[in-house]
Amino acid sequence: MRITVTAFAKEAQSAGSGLLDGRRQGERIERLQQQWSRLQRWLAPEYVPPDYATSLNSLLEAVVAAETASTYVQSSEDRVAALTTDLAAEQRRLPSKPSLMECAWVEQQAHNLNSARQEVAAFRQVLDESRESLARALASTANLPEVSP
Repeated sequence: MRITVTAFAKEAQSAGSGLLDGRRQGERIERLQQQWSRLQRWLAPEYVPPDYATSLNSLLEAVVAAETASTYVQSSEDRVAALTTDLAAEQRRLPSKPSLMECAWVEQQAHNLNSARQEVAAFRQVLDESRESLARALASTANLPEVSP
């Protein structure tokens, strides 16, 4: 079982490195979470040193957090792009003398766009923080010893 734990560690480190390089790891992370769940009963101290298991758990948590943050950033950026397109289209459709209602509608869309941009900035900050946490977790697991049966 220790060989499996070592293989899991290497796979989690690889997924984390990929995230730091900007590559999404969605399905891979789902697999890692399932594997980690199955490995739990084998993480008793007689099989795997407690600090090793704790480091792996921290690494997996950091990988999941970074992937989640990356997903939120991408989703919010897509929303900004859609709102930008919609706002531009509405502005082109405005008559030369728009009604109060038409002006209010365009202003509301501009407000929605600004809010979405603020959301992107907040999600990017969360992503940066999660990447920093991931980098620390990767560094702490870089020197884990190979465990053997």
